[in-house]
Amino acid sequence: MTKEEAYILLSFHSCKNNDIENEKWENGFLGSLRPFQGKLYECNFIEIMECLKVLADDFMKPTINQTLLSDVYSIIHLGRRWIDGADFVTQEQQKQIIEWVDMI
Repeated sequence: MTKEEAYILLSFHSCKNNDIENEKWENGFLGSLRPFQGKLYECNFIEIMECLKVLADDFMKPTINQTLLSDVYSIIHLGRRWIDGADFVTQEQQKQIIEWVDMI
């Protein structure tokens, strides 16, 4: 995966990509939570972690890319907020999502 591909994938997982017709937008990490269809996709979490690995040195720069920071923050913050106290996800699913965003 290239850095450019990693940036694009993170933008889909954070629902910030303008290509809302792309399946990745709807089925990415945040897209799959709203509206929630009852299933979590570990492949999204794994893909995010792969993106972060590719972009690791970008986090070490004196100035971090604003888009990168915004996408990662959205995934973490909204991932938590959308499931906090939600009755549409099981406690086990809530625990899994929190575990994933903690690792991100």
